[in-house]
Amino acid sequence: MLALYCLRGWMHLRKEYAVFRKASLFGLTVFLFLSNATKAVGADEVSGNPDKLARPPDATPAAPSPWRHANRTSDWETVEGDLLCNFLNMYNLTIVFRPQEEPYPVKGWFFGWATETCNPPYRGCDAIFAARAPRVEGPWQVYSGNQGGKATWDASMTPGLWAPVIEGGTQFFNNWHNGDPSVIYLNGRYYMAYSATGHNLDGIPYGQPGDKDSDLSCIMGAVSTDGLDWEPTAKPLLIEPSNIGGTPPPGNYNHVKGNYHRPSLMHENGVFKMWFDSLLSGL
Repeated sequence: MLALYCLRGWMHLRKEYAVFRKASLFGLTVFLFLSNATKAVGADEVSGNPDKLARPPDATPAAPSPWRHANRTSDWETVEGDLLCNFLNMYNLTIVFRPQEEPYPVKGWFFGWATETCNPPYRGCDAIFAARAPRVEGPWQVYSGNQGGKATWDASMTPGLWAPVIEGGTQFFNNWHNGDPSVIYLNGRYYMAYSATGHNLDGIPYGQPGDKDSDLSCIMGAVSTDGLDWEPTAKPLLIEPSNIGGTPPPGNYNHVKGNYHRPSLMHENGVFKMWFDSLLSGL
């Protein structure tokens, strides 16, 4: 039996902030999320654990940081009803609100499989799709390709009509999975950070005969003027050099460190800021 799923939504009511470190993104400045720790020691220097700050070995352990454990459910308001439906396996809808672009000021991007595993006939496996709506509650329309130089949209929730805006790439770091989009709008352009996975230097998928370096996970970037036609960055925004052609521990898919994925992008006070997840040595 084929299971079909739907995406539902929440609206955020407040902002939260954290501590950052500088790096480079889209030619500007990006802050990579670390923690609220000013300095960590021992294993926590690797993990960035904010609950164990630098202190004498016999000191009383610091209390957990309250922002890490606070219940923020009250900060969100549930959007009733389904937003997107009938697909095989899709998730992580990210939304940008553009009030000047009536009648569809709500723009969205999500990823996964529309009707079949790995979205044939498109390259790679996971792909990123685009959608729009007059308001968060809908009704939503999904981008269905370009005909005669004009974008077409599906309002009937028929995933077989949907066309990805970012499919698998052609490089060893992005030729398989492309997903987890995070998008912002700034000065006439949309900026996206997203997860990418490729079959690494040997070109052989993980678990297949001859594979020596597993798959390679990283974070890519892309820029667009309309949210549909995207120009990916030539190289990943974040990639762990030791993962390139590197051999994971025996029997493991993930490399010892790196494996950057699932970014969350924002822009504030003239700088890009990005949260992401990763595996760190020893964890």
